[in-house]
Amino acid sequence: RPLDLLAAQAANSFVGNNAAEAVTEITLMGPKIKFLKDTVIAICGADLSPSLNQQEISNNKAYAVKANDVLSFGKDKAGVRSYLACGNSMSDGIPYQLQSSKFLSASPAPEFSRLPQHLVAALFSHEFSVSKLANRMGVQLEQRLANDLSPIITSPVMPGTVQLTTGGRLIVLLADCQITGGYPRILQLDASALAIIAQASSGCSLRFSSRQ
Repeated sequence: RPLDLLAAQAANSFVGNNAAEAVTEITLMGPKIKFLKDTVIAICGADLSPSLNQQEISNNKAYAVKANDVLSFGKDKAGVRSYLACGNSMSDGIPYQLQSSKFLSASPAPEFSRLPQHLVAALFSHEFSVSKLANRMGVQLEQRLANDLSPIITSPVMPGTVQLTTGGRLIVLLADCQITGGYPRILQLDASALAIIAQASSGCSLRFSSRQ
């Protein structure tokens, strides 16, 4: 499952694929790819300075490539994850724009009601920085909340679940997360918020926005 599902679906739309077709997820540093047969490609998500046969190409556009053409990437200009789709036809595709908002739209999760009012206020008024502790399973945020909630009995979690650890850390679960967890589940992010955090690099500031 792509971390930025919106970017992956958009890339597939430019090459005539089903939205759920497999794509290549490229994080920060792109590969060099030599094509063995004619195909159509499109790239959406982060701008990693793609080039085809050493000629700069753009995201959000379909390109016909020939056998032995070489796709490469350069400087990371914006975002973290880019998505390469290969297909058989060229299309106008789904309009896509790299998420630039720092607001994460979220709904209350099962343990939200246990939060005291001062923690709720802090949750929605403070900025949180993306830490270096991040992978496809989840992202830990830097700032701590003064948490006194007890752990919960191990319960279901899913991508977008925000957990509050006993030490006051917030963990946002992503596409490869576990299926259960023992930390209180206080928020649930929507698809647009997951796309934002998937493209957020270490040190980026984020804020939660209530959908309640």
